[in-house]
Amino acid sequence: MNERWKGGNDGKGNFVGDHYTAYQSRIAEKVDKEDEERDSEMDKFEAEFNFKHEDKDAGYLKTFPRQAPEDSMRRIDDTRKLQREKAKERKEEEKQKKKDEINRLKALKRDEIIYKLKKAEFLAGNM
Repeated sequence: MNERWKGGNDGKGNFVGDHYTAYQSRIAEKVDKEDEERDSEMDKFEAEFNFKHEDKDAGYLKTFPRQAPEDSMRRIDDTRKLQREKAKERKEEEKQKKKDEINRLKALKRDEIIYKLKKAEFLAGNM
């Protein structure tokens, strides 16, 4: 009858249940290693999943170029730039017209003053 479950010696000084417990311990070690590997994989996945929305480069200041590359499909839209340039030109023309008008009025005033001075000299008799 099989009485290994009881344990004991087989007459050679070996414990009868040793081969079973050695096998069982090897299986347990293998299972423990697999469990540890699986636990580490799960921890890694959980950490990635939990922090997937957080910024990985929090200490790094990201910079982006201001202009799109030349080979971009984006169409170039200069309408606002052209409007600004037209408005600037129009203001410069208005300034120039105003300056010309002031110069014309100054010349008229100067001519009027010269005319009055000549008239005053003529009336005073100093020709």
